[in-house]
Order: sequence, then structure tokens, then C-alpha cells
Amino acid sequence: MISINQAKKFCKDYTQIENYEVAKNDPNTKWECHHRYELKCPLFKPLVKDLIANNLYYDRSAEELIFLTPSEHHKLHATYNNRFKGKKHSEETKKIMSLHGGNAFRGKHHTEEAKQKNRLAHLGKKHDEAFCEKNRIRNLGRKWYTDGTTDRFVHECPAGFWLGRSHLGKSWKLVDGVRKYSN
Repeated sequence: MISINQAKKFCKDYTQIENYEVAKNDPNTKWECHHRYELKCPLFKPLVKDLIANNLYYDRSAEELIFLTPSEHHKLHATYNNRFKGKKHSEETKKIMSLHGGNAFRGKHHTEEAKQKNRLAHLGKKHDEAFCEKNRIRNLGRKWYTDGTTDRFVHECPAGFWLGRSHLGKSWKLVDGVRKYSN
């Protein structure tokens, strides 16, 4: 399937564009008309506005155009726009990424200005009664069950589990006269 209006915009005789027959007979995919100029210049990818300014965009001959599937078109531009392609992370960067466990914000803190902005954005907003009621009904009858290593909050006890929580090695301890919950 092709957009005839789009094809006419680029070429008067759009039936001569490469892949026309395949694109026309494909009922599931909408093929896109693309300029070959961008395919021939792998190092220099001109912008649409540059092509228009140089009269290389509209009313081109059929040999200068090609029909591409959306995935082919995306791959063509995604590889060009990906500025990290072909590069590798340094050992220092890999170490930092592994420490943060994939969370880019870990170890960072909001500024006072950002905290105040968040406070003002959420000020006075509480869950409405319908939301609270829906959660209350959903949680009715649910209990914590454990098998010693994992905990589940469910309605019925799974096989091999018993009522309670494992706490996974955590306990109350007396530290400097104060009870603290720790490992």
C-alpha cells in the first residue's frame, strides 16, 4: 500500500519508482517514498530543508526515488541519528553504571527549588474516594505468606508457603539504648 498523493508530490511518473509494484500490492504495510540522495551519501545526510532549498526534494525523476518499508526507513535514520553508534563505554563509565543498577538518578538529590516545585504541583491533590474504595476492595482478604525467602501478598496461600513474612534476615536490635530495625 502506498500514498499516491505523497508519491505524486515527489515524482510525476511515480509508477516507475523502484519497489512500486511490491509496495502497491502489499496490503499490510504502508510503504514510504524516499530520496536515493540520502542513501547514496552515508557520511553526509542532508536535511529535508536543505534538499528543498537546493530544489532536490520535489518533482524528481523516478530514478532518484525508492519505496521503503517503515522499518527500513526507520533503520536508515536511526543509525544516522544515533551518536553513540560504534562507540564503547569506558571502564570508569561501566563501573558507575553497574553501581547505580541502571537507575541514572541514584545517588543524586533534588535541589530545594525542585522539591518546592514538586510540593506545589501536588499540593491539595489526594486520591478521590472512588480510587480509595477500589484499592480497599482489591486488598480485602489479602494476607502475607512466605516460604522463608520470598513474600507474597495474596488472597489464598500458595503451595509451600505459610502465613507471615520472612523479613529476610532483618530484626530488631538494641543500639545505644534505642531499638532499631536492621540486618
